Amino acid sequence: MVKGLSIVFLMLICAVLIGADYAFYYDCTPDKETAILVSNVSDEQCYVRLLVFDNNGKRLHQEVLTLDPYKSVIFDLSRVVTPSPSAWGLTMLQSDGLLQISIVYSDRDLLVSRDHVIEPVTTSSDAKYYWYTLGYVNSKSFKTGFAIMNPNKVEAQVYIYIYDASGKTLEELSGTIQPYNSVYVLVSERIEKETFGVIDIRSTVPIVLGVEYFLEDKIWQIDNIVDWYTTTSW
Repeated sequence: MVKGLSIVFLMLICAVLIGADYAFYYDCTPDKETAILVSNVSDEQCYVRLLVFDNNGKRLHQEVLTLDPYKSVIFDLSRVVTPSPSAWGLTMLQSDGLLQISIVYSDRDLLVSRDHVIEPVTTSSDAKYYWYTLGYVNSKSFKTGFAIMNPNKVEAQVYIYIYDASGKTLEELSGTIQPYNSVYVLVSERIEKETFGVIDIRSTVPIVLGVEYFLEDKIWQIDNIVDWYTTTSW
C-alpha cells in the first residue's frame, strides 16, 4: 500500500512540475523496432514521463522516472509495445528538465536510421497557423513518406501542399487529426510524376512529422521535424 501511494505521489509531483513536451515518431510494427536514449542535460534532477500511442491515439504504454544530472537511460519500446500494424506513431516525453533524445530505428534487427531531438514542441500565443516543410524525391528508386502526429489535447486541422521542382502545385490535401492520433502520407500514392520538390504543411496547432526516405523500397533514413519554420496570425 505504501509503495502504491509512493507511485501515485510521484506521478502527482510529475504532473505539477512537468513543463515541456518532447514528441517524435516511432515504429514497432512487425519486424520494426525503436529504441530511445534519453539524457538529462541539466544540473538538476528532472522528472520524465514516457507516453507511447498507436496511430489511432490509443495509449499503449506509460512510464514515470527521475533522472539525475547528466544521467542517461534507454527505453526499448519493442519490449513494452506489442508489434501490430497500428503500433506506430507518436511517442512523447514530458519533463520539467532539459532533455537530449536519440532515437534508433531498426528493421529486422538491422539499424536503418538514427535521429536526435533536442527541442520540445513549442507554441506561439499569436499564431493562427503553424507551418512546417520537408523536401521529397519521387522516382523509381527513391520514395518519400511522412507521418503527421498530433501531440495535443485538441484536434489539428491540417492542410498539405505538394509542389514539384518547378513550383507547380501537384496535390492539395486537408483533414483533421484527433488528439494523439497519427496519419501517414506516401507521396508516390498521391502523385505519379517522377520529380522532386517541397511539401508545405499548415496546421492549427503544433504538430510533429516523422519523415521516411526509401531507397529501392527499403527505409534509408528517418527524420523527425519538431519545429515550425513560421507562424501566421491570418
